Amino acid sequence: MKNLLTSTLLVVSGLLLSIQVTANSAVESLVSQLSPVSALSGHFSQVQKDAEGEVLSRSSGDFVMQRPGLLRWETVAPFPQLLVTDGNRIWLYDEDLEQVTISSVSDNLNQTPAIIFSGDLKKIENQFYVVENDAVQQGKSDFTLRPKKTGEAYQRLDITFEDELIKTMVILDSFGQTTQFDLTDVKAENSKPISDFQFQPPEGADVLKQD
Repeated sequence: MKNLLTSTLLVVSGLLLSIQVTANSAVESLVSQLSPVSALSGHFSQVQKDAEGEVLSRSSGDFVMQRPGLLRWETVAPFPQLLVTDGNRIWLYDEDLEQVTISSVSDNLNQTPAIIFSGDLKKIENQFYVVENDAVQQGKSDFTLRPKKTGEAYQRLDITFEDELIKTMVILDSFGQTTQFDLTDVKAENSKPISDFQFQPPEGADVLKQD
């Protein structure tokens, strides 16, 4: 599984100072949006564009996520693919190739945007500079996160909430490419069945194990 990592250089010292000044209150606001939510499910649409805005790929499907560290991300179009993690192992099933890749969840996951959903939210303050942007309409809030550590593979993460639920996430990588996730039919729940986050490779599928 690829970690979205990239380098960020905050060249303008004034910007850096303003981020540092507002970070604590912004982190608290972000955590307050996320803390009441233990589990989420819904539909996603994903669009990746290059630095010039040309569309590189599109995909869509359904997701289920639950704290701590549980995720089921099922791509339906254009090609079926399933990613499942129980917090310890990751299964990536490519239906067309009839192949399952099994790997361990790395601590590096906490260095990526996945920490927002699957990790300890208290770590957000240690990993990111956080800014809460001015709301453009009632019931909507926007946050911009930039990694504190230089040499990361993503420059910025923008998250939009509507009615206290995550609706959009945009990741800007080191090549200037953007990946936008639009979430619809999002439901907040107390818990999901543990079976949602387990996977048994289909009979006859090739199984590859990675350390």
